[in-house]
Amino acid sequence: MWINIRSLTFAILLAFQLIQFSCTQKKEIKGFDAESWRKDIAACTDKRKEAGQYLYDHQQELIGMKAEEIVEILGKPDKTDYQGRAKFSYSYYIEPGKQCDPSKVKEGDLLVVEVESLGRMRGMRLQTGL
Repeated sequence: MWINIRSLTFAILLAFQLIQFSCTQKKEIKGFDAESWRKDIAACTDKRKEAGQYLYDHQQELIGMKAEEIVEILGKPDKTDYQGRAKFSYSYYIEPGKQCDPSKVKEGDLLVVEVESLGRMRGMRLQTGL
């Protein structure tokens, strides 16, 4: 009887560790260099344009992800816009512009991640800088 309880306890502890590992695994997008993206703050080193288009083209892989997971992958957004009813969007510059050099006429283009009221990504759009 003692062996069965020990085995059961071991199995339960192992299951909890497996669950914890699967829940804390870092999310990633195949073919996307998240580290390079995060290092190019506000796209001022001009390394986000292709990556932004790649994300836009592969957004189906991201739809339904929690907003926190998106921030974990893409880093802190350059802009956050609240649209009421708990809907909001995260905007990431994908090209340099006024946000990098005040002498420029317009801001760089943006990749906008739209988040629904349940805190999950519902889509992306590309937006021309103003």
